[in-house]
Amino acid sequence: MSVGTNILNFENWLNQCNSVSRGTFSKTANSITLTSTSSDCYTDTYDGNGLSISVSAGKSYELSWEQSGEGTSRLIIFSGESTVLTESSISPVVFTVPSGTSYIKFRFGIKETGKTITFSNAKIGIKYY
Repeated sequence: MSVGTNILNFENWLNQCNSVSRGTFSKTANSITLTSTSSDCYTDTYDGNGLSISVSAGKSYELSWEQSGEGTSRLIIFSGESTVLTESSISPVVFTVPSGTSYIKFRFGIKETGKTITFSNAKIGIKYY
């Protein structure tokens, strides 16, 4: 069970898909659609709080989302600026924040060329068992 869940506003993602060099995107508050023109097309990181989301070290969080379309999706969660914490193409993903980490960033992507995926209803919350 997740508590304190925050619904993420997709309009807070930066206006890029690899600086538009690997695909195109469109977004609303509830969704973002990526169309890849090259492999590994991805959004820039979430801009929810100065490009990051505040978290507490040692706590477990659950990030969930819905998706539709074709291709293999890719969600990457970074601890701090650029250290990959986890990667998943299946929702939800549960991760534990390492010590010394006070914020995370993450991005959505598509692994293959010529595919379109819409990501929607992203939520994050502290996970309690």
